[in-house]
Amino acid sequence: MNTLPKYIYLFQCLPTNVPKSFFKELNKLITSFIWQKKNPRVKLSSLQAPYSRGGLNLPNFRNYYLASQYRSIWIWLHAERSEARWVRIEQHEVNPIPLKDVPFLGTKKCLSKLTNNSLILNNLTLIEEFWRRTIEIISRVMGIQIKLDPKLWILGDTGSINVNYHKKYFILLASTAVKKCILLHWKSENSPTLKHWINELVSYCTAEKISYSAKGKYGTFEKIWGPFLAVLPSLDLTDHRGDANPPGSALS
Repeated sequence: MNTLPKYIYLFQCLPTNVPKSFFKELNKLITSFIWQKKNPRVKLSSLQAPYSRGGLNLPNFRNYYLASQYRSIWIWLHAERSEARWVRIEQHEVNPIPLKDVPFLGTKKCLSKLTNNSLILNNLTLIEEFWRRTIEIISRVMGIQIKLDPKLWILGDTGSINVNYHKKYFILLASTAVKKCILLHWKSENSPTLKHWINELVSYCTAEKISYSAKGKYGTFEKIWGPFLAVLPSLDLTDHRGDANPPGSALS
């Protein structure tokens, strides 16, 4: 496909937020082309599924956009091995702090003491506070105290926590939801809200419930999601910027 690399190049190089409306319009054009402007017989999301799940492996452009945004953070975490010139420029902007530490410095106010680079500042607005609050909830669900460890939350290395497979699986899903929320707000002046993250997790939960039920493994679903569903009604989702999000609103 000649089109996809062109989009990926733009996603990686343009420091601007691409709204959901763009991808919705793009999906409409793709659907119209596939079905020759007739009513679609199969959902586009089904066609985007891999061959192993009965799909046609069509590209999901929004997922490619999110991956392209996350790529910069991955390069920061491995900046010492990168030969890209822009990495050296951004490292110079935040000296003497290593780029790999920048995502965990804190708020925009804290980072602004090191650099006035608007791209770096806009990327990291209030992210640490959002991570802290989500990890507090995950720790409550798991019944243990989990630290803000980049190896776990960024790279998905669960070797440092002593819990069973089902809990590790939930932690990975929860951290994936956190990172997706951050990417969706990458160029925003505000951090994602807890309600946004909970809604994302609930969508995962719904899909997993259908999948495990269809396989006759509902017991496995309960082992993974039971603790979360038990804690969910009592969660305080008050936004740290002052907006209140009722605990039950994530299910609406």
